[in-house]
Amino acid sequence: MECYNCGQPVPDGSERCPTCGQRFAVAKKTRTNRFAGLGCGSLLLLAALVGLAASPVSNIEWSQRTRLAG
Repeated sequence: MECYNCGQPVPDGSERCPTCGQRFAVAKKTRTNRFAGLGCGSLLLLAALVGLAASPVSNIEWSQRTRLAG
């Protein structure tokens, strides 16, 4: 990076020019949560699985399978 005030080289991420003292606006890194969207997706998947397990068709099929097996 180069100082826009004096033109001297400045290390990347510096808040000030080491030569003239000019201040720079440094963009702060923000943390992102990789798992933020996972909660909603997991809840939707769980609701779908519970809905399938509780549907009358799957219960009838399950009761027929258990009668045949027993």
